[in-house]
Order: sequence, then structure tokens, then C-alpha cells
Amino acid sequence: MLTILRSVGQGGVNAPGDVAKVRARLVELGLDWIGGATTAGPEFIKAIRLFQAIKEGLDVVSGTKIDGRVDPNGETLKWLNAVNAPRWVRMTRDGVGFVNHEAFDGDDGHDFGTSWLDDSIKAAAARYEADFRSGHPGATAIAVNDASLPRGGDTPLHQGHETGLVADLRLPRKDRKFGGITTTSALYDREVARAQLQAFHTVPLLQHIFLNDDVLIAEGLCRPLGGHDNHVHIEIRPPTRASG
Repeated sequence: MLTILRSVGQGGVNAPGDVAKVRARLVELGLDWIGGATTAGPEFIKAIRLFQAIKEGLDVVSGTKIDGRVDPNGETLKWLNAVNAPRWVRMTRDGVGFVNHEAFDGDDGHDFGTSWLDDSIKAAAARYEADFRSGHPGATAIAVNDASLPRGGDTPLHQGHETGLVADLRLPRKDRKFGGITTTSALYDREVARAQLQAFHTVPLLQHIFLNDDVLIAEGLCRPLGGHDNHVHIEIRPPTRASG
């Protein structure tokens, strides 16, 4: 278990031994761009802030609890020690019921996120495959698109994609392709979209689904949001922290 004697990070005491311990744990959790120094430099503090935003369930790296500091016995330290602490990962390329579009075509770098998000997508895709796609073999796989940048943080292209808790899905089409349409297009396959959203509703960490489809909104499967006519926005929340 990680223990520190004094505060580490922004405005902290930053004793080298304590910094080294926190740094090692962050690297272990996938935030491995912070290097191996025993000083609390800018990238180290940014990594702490990203971790704090994740455990708070925020989609941006800002807020009153995002202070960039790890305190002895504080909530950030408790989450660093949690059995289910979030890992920062490259999103899985493909699997049962889904494909990661970012990995195959037009990758703009938004291919990273939390293990919580990656696991949630896999779980939803497996349910979609079992409940729907197995009986509709021509149905489009869930097509995951933009998550977060390699180091998280601000991404002008995608508001609210800063902390690896959000991903977009490309819309399924009746010609068994995906994307390049809106919910009012003749090619839009609402039946498949419905089955995909129903699968995500079985995921314990689901927080929000946004899609401007009046039919699916009326069915309680999604909510409207400006700019979401051509893709689905999936957002998850943190699990309850599990102590080691």
C-alpha cells in the first residue's frame, strides 16, 4: 500500500521519497509519461490532476477538488490505493460485438481512456452480440470513435473528452457500414442503434447517453444534446471505491 508522510504535488512539501512513491503508482496505473524524477514537475502535477478528475467522475480536468496535490490520508491517496483504481489505457482495437474505428481509419489521437471506459464498452458489446447481433448476423458492430488524447486533458475537437470517461459511437447504417450520416438520414438503422443503446444501459457505470433521435429519446434510451445528430455520446461514472 502506498503511504506518504507529507503532501505531494501542487503546493506540497514534495519530499523526494514521497514524490517517488506517488510517481511509481501513477506510472503503474498507466500515466507513464511523467518520467522517473523525484521532483514535482509540471507533467507530474498534470497527471495528478487528471487522476483526480477521473476519480471525481468529471469529463474535464478542472474543478475545486482538482488541486494537483496528494495528501496523506486524503481521497486522492485512497483512490491511488484502491483495488479498482482507474488505469489509463489505449482503447482496445476490437472484440466481440465492437470495433474501435480510431484504430483502423483516420486516427486523430483520441484513442486513450480509463480502464473503466474500456471495460464498459467491452461489456456492452458482449451484451449487444448476445442479445441482438447473434440473431442478426449482418448487423453493424458497435463502432467506437473518439475517446481522449494520449495524456488526457484539453481537446478542442471534442468538448468533455478530457478524462477518459467519454467515448463516441458512429451511427449504424442499413448498408451494414457505420458513420457519415445523421439520425434523419435514410441509411440510419434505428433498430440496430436501439439494440446498441439497450446494451449500454446494462452497464453498471453508465452515466449518460446523448443522441438526437426523437424516437429513442421517447423510449428513454438517450437524451438530446446539441451537435449529437451524427453520433452517440457515451459517458460513464466512477465505481464505488474498493479498498485493498
